[in-house]
Amino acid sequence: YHGLLRDEALQGDYVISPELLESDMAYLQEQGYAALHIQDLLDYVDGKAGLPEKPVLLTFDDGFESMEQVVLPLLSKYDAKAAAALVGEYTDFYSGDVPKALSYSHTSWEQAGILADSGLVEIANHSYSMHELDSRQGMRRMPGESEADYRRALADDLLLMQEKCRDHLREEPRALCYPYGFYTEESEKTAKELGFCLTFTCEQGVNFLTDSKDCLFGLKRNNRPHGADRAEFFQNLGIAPA
Repeated sequence: YHGLLRDEALQGDYVISPELLESDMAYLQEQGYAALHIQDLLDYVDGKAGLPEKPVLLTFDDGFESMEQVVLPLLSKYDAKAAAALVGEYTDFYSGDVPKALSYSHTSWEQAGILADSGLVEIANHSYSMHELDSRQGMRRMPGESEADYRRALADDLLLMQEKCRDHLREEPRALCYPYGFYTEESEKTAKELGFCLTFTCEQGVNFLTDSKDCLFGLKRNNRPHGADRAEFFQNLGIAPA
């Protein structure tokens, strides 16, 4: 998921209505699915705990203000957990004295703190300033860039975001969501070296967890667009009506 807005003119591949999100959450609950916390996945892979019979993970990219205004109340209502991937420079900008509106604003650090303190949302690193399609295009390697320079650029950006989260939220994210889902073999190595426990791509599919920590890297996700038939969308994930 990304943005949540009621204005139909603004809905599309990456913006859906709050009502559609709630219907998705109700449907998952009706079918016996449990929306987990990232910690649940880590505990399973570490052999510390099992998973429910039907586990799912809800992720919300880009840190739109609707995460705090719309999603958090729904998570509480449906006793669900989620991950929110924030872009550092957006969060910095909307923490300042700037115009804000639900139609375009991202969360401030204060709002991110509300999410993190809720116990329902884990904050993920979505880069500090690499969420763009100019030059590098997300976390891709630029033409002619050496591997050393590439990995240094990634590390500098990700560590800056980790520092921002540590300063504002008192903890560093354990998960990295690649901007636009673009990742490389080198970016995965860098993420592991920096201490990330999970990485999320935008490749579509279902994930299969094992007792190896490597299974938490390059996790697949399925974007939920406006207008897609709910039953068909979930059936493609193997979630059919009971």
